[in-house]
Amino acid sequence: MDILNRTDSETLRQASLGPVSYAQLFRQPNQYRGRLVTVSGVVRRVSRVELPSNDFGIKQYYQVWLWPSDNPSAPMVIYCLRLPQGFSTGMELAEQAAVTGYFFKRWAYQANDALRAAPELLARTLQWEQRPVMTPPQAAETWPLPLVVGVAAVAALLAAGIVYLRTRPTRPELPDRPPNFDALYKMDQPEQPADTHG
Repeated sequence: MDILNRTDSETLRQASLGPVSYAQLFRQPNQYRGRLVTVSGVVRRVSRVELPSNDFGIKQYYQVWLWPSDNPSAPMVIYCLRLPQGFSTGMELAEQAAVTGYFFKRWAYQANDALRAAPELLARTLQWEQRPVMTPPQAAETWPLPLVVGVAAVAALLAAGIVYLRTRPTRPELPDRPPNFDALYKMDQPEQPADTHG
């Protein structure tokens, strides 16, 4: 833990053997014990552990339960010195992360159904694949109901006016001069007998 505390994360990642599987660590612990390896998966539990005073100045560590991507039914246990900024502790997490650390041993723990073993790693921190924060959509600005009704009524009247103007019957244009009623007067006059004496 002192080496992890004094070494930066990038140096540790470069010295790692690379990604290893749950099965490799569980079935071949002697090949990986004390070597830097990288695992990834979903962190579901994190608890903080305070340490008594010690010669290395390490005041605390975090117990992290990670369900690896290649075997999500069985956890790994990681003791890391610090958490990324903003990373929560608790028993109901679901955060994607990778870890580079020293494989230590298979650690026995009491599960709900039986005594089980999990690969145990010692790490400096987690490489957290932080999800983007989703901001809630801003509420649309609402108009007062009377204003909405008024705008709708004006729009309806305008639409009706446009329809009326486009569909009304057209009248024939009338001449500007007054009508000539001479033909009517002629019809009312009695016919003159024809002059037969000529």
